[in-house]
Amino acid sequence: MKARLHGTCGLLFLLFYLGVLPTAVYPSDLPWDNAGCLSGRDLAAEAAKFEEDCLSAIHEEEGRGKPTARLAENLGRLASLHNWNWHAVGPDEAREKIWEARRLRERALAVWEAVLGPEHPDLVKPLRALYDSYAFRDVVGDGRYREAKAEAILKRIVAISEKAFRPSDPPLIESLNDLAHFYSGQWKYAQAEQQYKRALAILEEAGGPDDPRLAPILNRLGSVYNRQFRYAEAERVFKRALATCEKTLGPDYDKPERSLANLVRLYRLQARYAEAEPLLERVLAIREKKWGPSRGNVAAWLAYMAEFYTLQDKHAEAETLLKRALDIFKIQDNFLVAETRLALAEALSAQGKYTKAEPLFQRSLKFMERYYGPEDIRLARILEHYAGLLATLDREDEAGQLAARAKAIRAQRSKGGAERRPVEKQQEDTGNAKVQDLD
Repeated sequence: MKARLHGTCGLLFLLFYLGVLPTAVYPSDLPWDNAGCLSGRDLAAEAAKFEEDCLSAIHEEEGRGKPTARLAENLGRLASLHNWNWHAVGPDEAREKIWEARRLRERALAVWEAVLGPEHPDLVKPLRALYDSYAFRDVVGDGRYREAKAEAILKRIVAISEKAFRPSDPPLIESLNDLAHFYSGQWKYAQAEQQYKRALAILEEAGGPDDPRLAPILNRLGSVYNRQFRYAEAERVFKRALATCEKTLGPDYDKPERSLANLVRLYRLQARYAEAEPLLERVLAIREKKWGPSRGNVAAWLAYMAEFYTLQDKHAEAETLLKRALDIFKIQDNFLVAETRLALAEALSAQGKYTKAEPLFQRSLKFMERYYGPEDIRLARILEHYAGLLATLDREDEAGQLAARAKAIRAQRSKGGAERRPVEKQQEDTGNAKVQDLD
C-alpha cells in the first residue's frame, strides 16, 4: 500500500504542478502539505493514524447524544481522507471511497445545519466540500445524478451568500463564479453567461470598471463566447481583461498571462498566427520570470509555441522549441512528454530528417500503447505519420502494416459509435492539451 501511495502521489503532484488536477486533490485539512508525497514521510501510516483519530473523535461526540461542531469537523476530515486517496486503489475500491466521502460530507452538513441553522453563512464551507465530492468524481459512473446534485449545492451556496453577505463581498462573487463555471462545464452557456454577467455587474458597481477582480470573470466569460464561436465577443472580453490587469497591476505582473494565453488560443482557432506570435513570447517571458527557465510549465508552453510554427510549415523553428522543451523534461515519461516527443518527430520528418525522426516515433508509439492500450484511437495518428515516414524510405511492407493497423483502429472506433459531443467541444479538441482556457 505504501509503495502505491508514494507512486500515485508522485504522479498526482506532477499533474497538480502542471495545473491538470484541481487543488481539491490535496485537501487542506489533512495533516500533510501539498508536496507531502515528496517529503519522505510514511503516508500510509500517517493516513491510518489520521483515520483512527477521526473515528475516535466521531465516536466520542456521538456518545454525547447531540450534534456538535467537533462531530461535524471530524466527519468532514474523514471524508477528505477518502476523497484524497481514492487515486491509490483499484476502480472498485475507488468507487467505494468516493461514495463514502459523499456520505460522510452529507452527514457532516446535516450536523452543521443542526448546530448553526439552515441559512448560516458558515454552511458555505461544508457545502463547498460536498460540491467537490460531486464535481470532480466521474469514476463512479453517475454523471447525470452527480451533475444535478452539484448544481443544487451551488444554487444553495448562492442563496445563502445572497442573504448573508453584501453584493460585492467575496463569498457571493465566488459563488456566482462557481455556478457559472459549472454551467460552462455542462455546455449550458446561456446560464453561464447570465451568472458571469451578474457577477461583473456587481463588481463594476462596487469597484468601478477597472476593479482587478473583474479580470478572472472576464476571462471565463470570454471562454464561454469562444466555445460558441463568438470570436469577436471573446476577443473584446479577453482584451478588456488584459487591459484591466495591466492598468491595475502593471504589464510585468504575472496576472496578464491568463488573458494573453486566452487570446493566443483564440487567434489559433482563427489562424491569426502573426498576431499570436508576440503574445506567445510574452507568456513565455512571464513564465520564465515567475518559475525559472527549467520548469515543466515553461516546457509545456514551448511545446505549444512549436505548434504555431508547425501550422505555418516553419518546421525548423518548431524543432528548436521542441528540443528545448524535451531538454527541460529530461528523463520524465508521461503523456505530455510523449506528445512533445511525437511533435518533434513530425517536425524532423517534415524536414527530411528521417533517421532522427524514426526513433522518436517508435518511442512515442511504445509509450502510448502502454499508457492507453494497443487499440486506442490516439495511436492512429502516430501510426499514420510513422507509416508515411517508412513509405518515404521505401519500406513499403512496414508502412503498409502500420497504415492497416491505423485504419483498423479508426474503423473500430467508428463501429463502436463514439459518444457524440457538442460541436463546441470538438472545437476545443482542435487545440492541444498543453494549454486550456485560463480563467
